[in-house]
Amino acid sequence: MEENEEIHLETIIVDAEGSITSDTEIETETEIFYDEGTDDGYSSDDSLLEEECERISIEENEFMNSDKQHGKNYIGNALLLRSKYILDTAISSKSFLQYPLHIVVSYLEGNSIFPTGRWRNGNNETKIQIMQVSINPKTQEYNVVLKTFWLRIVQRTWKRVFQERRNILQKRCSMQNLRHFELRGQHSHNLRSLPGLYGMIKI
Repeated sequence: MEENEEIHLETIIVDAEGSITSDTEIETETEIFYDEGTDDGYSSDDSLLEEECERISIEENEFMNSDKQHGKNYIGNALLLRSKYILDTAISSKSFLQYPLHIVVSYLEGNSIFPTGRWRNGNNETKIQIMQVSINPKTQEYNVVLKTFWLRIVQRTWKRVFQERRNILQKRCSMQNLRHFELRGQHSHNLRSLPGLYGMIKI
């Protein structure tokens, strides 16, 4: 992965603010990044799906064949083998944000390093993951640590913060606050600041 090829979690979180509607939706791996109910202009037609996957393959050829770097984060699919996760396939953050989730999943399945069948059990169905690569110095095996659960925590927290922002904006429209703003040039004390991404998770 090149130096400028980073995973922009803030972009993913902000873009997802309108699609997070329930805790159940957040808990579902395949719904973390995209709202499946959104009209994205794509159909489920097999020929169109194959065409889009071929387009991603051309765009991702250099990235797919590049050596992955130890300690870097990647978006893609991991396989559970011998009680540990290894890197299966990955996609650049640019292509990931450009295409709908079902097309990305289909692309990752089509480029899996293992054939479908006995490897595709309940633990190894294709899921979008954020993975930190750890390269074994002896075998050069790409082991990964899954980081996706951190995004779920951030998204769940952002859902709460986003609701707080909506409440404050609604209260700013009240007659009492508008009168306060007219007389003093600022909102009421508890309505002056809007919570945001920065500092929303305090450990």
